[in-house]
Amino acid sequence: MNTLVSRVLIGVLCCASLTFLFVACGYYDNWWLLFNLLAVCLVPFPTWMAMTQKDALAIRGDYDAAAIFATAALVTVTFAIPILLVHVHAITVGALCLGLGSVIALYGAVALFYWTDRRENAYSGF
Repeated sequence: MNTLVSRVLIGVLCCASLTFLFVACGYYDNWWLLFNLLAVCLVPFPTWMAMTQKDALAIRGDYDAAAIFATAALVTVTFAIPILLVHVHAITVGALCLGLGSVIALYGAVALFYWTDRRENAYSGF
């Protein structure tokens, strides 16, 4: 896949993700799904914190393992929030589908970014 095409596709997936989320909130007049946006914004923080500790300490394996665990937990939370909200009847099933579609589109864009970056830089660490 061409680099330009993949970058455009990443942008389209990110825009689709936010569109799905805001349509789910606005159309069903229920703004509880915006907590999902907060959880998605928190996903990269454990990795960033582990990256700052790599140079400071010689024991970096513990920080890497903790960052991977915290990131996986936050990714699970982004899928769990819409499911829990529909379980307690705070949102409808239509909002659930749009919320999960939003999360899938966003993580698809992230995966496409890493795949494209890995193809461009064969010596990449991921």
